Amino acid sequence: MSDTFELQNLVVRYGSHTAVDGVDAVVAAGAITAIVGPNGCGKSTLLRSMARLLAPSDGNVLLGGDDVRSIPPKQFATRVALLPQAPTAPDNLTVIDLVSRGRDPHRRWFDQWSTPDEAIIVESLERTGMTEFAERPLESLSGGQRQRAWIALALAQQTQVLLLDEPTTYLDVAHQIEVLDTVSALQADNGVTVVMVMHDLSMAARYADHLIAMREGQLVAAGTVSEVVTPAVLREVFGVECRVIDDPDSGRPVVIPGALVQR
Repeated sequence: MSDTFELQNLVVRYGSHTAVDGVDAVVAAGAITAIVGPNGCGKSTLLRSMARLLAPSDGNVLLGGDDVRSIPPKQFATRVALLPQAPTAPDNLTVIDLVSRGRDPHRRWFDQWSTPDEAIIVESLERTGMTEFAERPLESLSGGQRQRAWIALALAQQTQVLLLDEPTTYLDVAHQIEVLDTVSALQADNGVTVVMVMHDLSMAARYADHLIAMREGQLVAAGTVSEVVTPAVLREVFGVECRVIDDPDSGRPVVIPGALVQR
């Protein structure tokens, strides 16, 4: 079973600004959860707190019952993989060299590459459809291919939790689907816990099992897609009147935005 994240009255401040304000939530294990909300509402701050990149000002972030601050960094990296916004790599780094770095948390500095390490790297490339690009420099790839290379790196870590901060930013709709289909297939096959910060509500509703909706640093709603993607919740979170209809093929909600709400 995947590790479960639990947020207990989580508060994160930047100086006098409170970016996350008293969030209580349990992230469903072995499922895809999308964090949604308007710009500046605290989505990425929440994810970065889960990834131990930001220390809580108050409250706790627990992983499998352990306070994340108490988990040694290398051990944490064997349990949680993070794909940040706009990740960067050294010039001319090839895909296979990038993906190989996913094995670092599992190896001591003096360890030689093992046959299992090599097998995991090969499998990670295969699972993300990146085998044919293994020797290509990252900068020579399309946006969707680059994101899949970074996902292959995370997959090579062999963690039970994958955190993705806006994995489809700056991608066109075809590349968004390419990346999210990859994430969805990995989750379904491996049973990992996936948490993604997303902007596109319809994409979030299409791929996620659960949603966390935020506004001004606070939790507005959390639950299944059908519980969160409602006109009332969207009005409160985004200040927009929306229609919600069912996709005739998937049955998932599709959001049709309307007029701004006068606040």
